[in-house]
Amino acid sequence: MRAYLTIVHPLYPFLDRSTVWKLHKSLTRQEQLAATIPQIDIALMHLVYAIGSRCLQLLGKIDASKNVPEGHFLSAMKAVSEDLKFTSIRSIEVTLLLAIHSMRSPSGTSVWHLSGLAIRQCLELGLHKQRMVDSRNVQLDQHRKRLFWSVYIFERKTALVLGRPFALSDEEIDLDLPMSVDDDEEEEGNLISALGMEPSLQQTERTILSYHCLHVELYQIHTEIRLALHRMKRTSTKEQAQQMMSALFEKLEDWRTKVLNTYDVRSERVLPASRSRDTNRRREPGDSGSDVSGSEQEIQHRPIEVERSELLLEYHKARRSLLQPLMTEGRQNFPFDTADFTACAEASGQICQLYRRIHRLSPTPFSLRDLHAVFVAGFTLIYCVCTCPSIYSAQRVGDVGACSTVLYVISEQWSSAKKYRDAFEVVAEKMMESKKKCQEIGSLNYLDTQPSGALSTATRAGKRSASGEPNSVSKGASSGPGAQNGDETLSSDTGNGFIEESRFQTPSYNTAILPETGDELSFQHDPHATMWHTGLELDLNLEYDIYGIEGLLSNEGLDWFTGAVL
Repeated sequence: MRAYLTIVHPLYPFLDRSTVWKLHKSLTRQEQLAATIPQIDIALMHLVYAIGSRCLQLLGKIDASKNVPEGHFLSAMKAVSEDLKFTSIRSIEVTLLLAIHSMRSPSGTSVWHLSGLAIRQCLELGLHKQRMVDSRNVQLDQHRKRLFWSVYIFERKTALVLGRPFALSDEEIDLDLPMSVDDDEEEEGNLISALGMEPSLQQTERTILSYHCLHVELYQIHTEIRLALHRMKRTSTKEQAQQMMSALFEKLEDWRTKVLNTYDVRSERVLPASRSRDTNRRREPGDSGSDVSGSEQEIQHRPIEVERSELLLEYHKARRSLLQPLMTEGRQNFPFDTADFTACAEASGQICQLYRRIHRLSPTPFSLRDLHAVFVAGFTLIYCVCTCPSIYSAQRVGDVGACSTVLYVISEQWSSAKKYRDAFEVVAEKMMESKKKCQEIGSLNYLDTQPSGALSTATRAGKRSASGEPNSVSKGASSGPGAQNGDETLSSDTGNGFIEESRFQTPSYNTAILPETGDELSFQHDPHATMWHTGLELDLNLEYDIYGIEGLLSNEGLDWFTGAVL
């Protein structure tokens, strides 16, 4: 119970805490009441137990044996067989729990199908439409909003990883975000107080639901990013594409500023005594707290640094998702220069660094979605360095090391992740060896091969970067990672270099399989992409490893990497 409420509930706060604790007490302490509990509620609780015990299992807790999560899952399936035939609020909650379980478990139903089913159930009940609300049903209205937006976040995350269209357009949604309040035993009073509060104050004061609301806002920007990338393929002028991208970078920066203001450590509010009692008491992993009633359950607040780092991680994921397609597919309308490669490498490196930081702050049960994110970020980083060697620096080496560390941690939790870890290690090692060879050759050969016009172009690019004049991409990057106080990022040096623009190839489509889920992924890639030249190419000769690595990368939709670098 505590593992679920601490790890999963902050992002997906669709279950009522007090109701869940009451059901938990009825099932574990009062057997005579357990017989009267509806079967769908029993299924819901078993899924909560299955997800929580799986999280403990991934963390290596000794009381979470191998069969505990699977046993709870099977019990849930046995209890829910008939109830999912009819759409209700509870059936949507159970469907979302099934999807969350499948994402964290090596077995289960397709995450793609479950997330789509949950969205369609929400549409059937009209949860995506705003309703008239008065003081008598405000709590029910907030519960419905949290449920819909939790399904929204999960579906958006799934679609982005799988490279598939979103199940619901944002234009069809006219539902407000839930109020940013504390969903504790005083929730009803918190909601009434929030109704009379200025909207600006609701947005800046940190509450338990701040984390959830900020995620919703970011994935609305993610939706705009995907639509913009599709429109850019049909855009006739570079100016229109650049304006479109600059507007998206500005939205991301505004969101990041809001995160830093909300999660400002210096102005962290003090939790009320009624909600912070006993939070310092150390509990053993098996202490479920079932000996007290639901109203007496204290909220397990996560450290502010953990939530802040996770939100900044999402920010850099969004930047990478915008920059990487521009770098590998959009060269015709959006040519990259050294500053843009630096921005993409910075975003990818910060994903790796923040994953490592989060693990150090608090042990984290990683999911397959996390494996995909850090794996793709690591190879995007290597792609940037191999394509534009002038951005190679000590920080890039540190970012590669952070990616390697996180992959090792994930492989300890997921045995299937070892092949991804090993593939990255091989490619990263070969990249380092190639870079050393380039450094041994020296810069004289590079200077001899450059025409005078190229050198002057490089000089201009370096001066522009140093002076801070923004271009189409670096306008967003110049105020991005490391530019503001409070962001847990590392600065990187932008070297001078000349990049020759290669010909844009029409992208084709590849179908891949996501390990452990059986879902097909559709990714755009350029099989004929050629490495852009800077005078010193990084020649990665992977010998016999190349075939296995190429197949693995192809399965994850990284054909743009294999076609250009390997």
